[in-house]
Amino acid sequence: MRGNDACRIYPGRIEMLLTSARVRAFNAVLETGSFSAAAKKLGLSQPAITQSVRDIEREANITLFERRGRAIAPTALCAELYRLTAESERCETEALKLLKQHANLEIGTFQIGLGNSMPGMALIREFRRRFPGVQVQVELGSWANIIAAVVEQRVDVGVLPNVPDDGRFLRRICVKQDVVA
Repeated sequence: MRGNDACRIYPGRIEMLLTSARVRAFNAVLETGSFSAAAKKLGLSQPAITQSVRDIEREANITLFERRGRAIAPTALCAELYRLTAESERCETEALKLLKQHANLEIGTFQIGLGNSMPGMALIREFRRRFPGVQVQVELGSWANIIAAVVEQRVDVGVLPNVPDDGRFLRRICVKQDVVA
């Protein structure tokens, strides 16, 4: 069987062939050498792991593991597939890590629009203290320009006096200042 045969045999179902769960199960079986050890590693039942691997084999019409009693031996195709699925699983793990870091404000970019730099700079200083891994980009402008930047999503937050009572905006008082002239 050539590498693309599974695509030709099952053109409508190829996207279900290698789900993340199946890839993790397959990789764990190859890495641990058994279905039960893979189940323990992933915190799943042995029948669930076995079913995931069998689903891949059945849907692609291939054999990944030669079964010899209770022992298994990976086929040549299995080893070749693992080279790709291990990289795929590593990429998925890295992608999830990146998303978690962004969600937790550990890394990323925060864009803020300031209509007045004085209270805004104090807020930025405090934000940087709390979230040192996040880069802060500042857009300075008039009240109307910062409102436009928020609406057009050029900035994540606008810091302005007198934000209109408009359903598009979430208003929070961040700083109260006394002005002395």
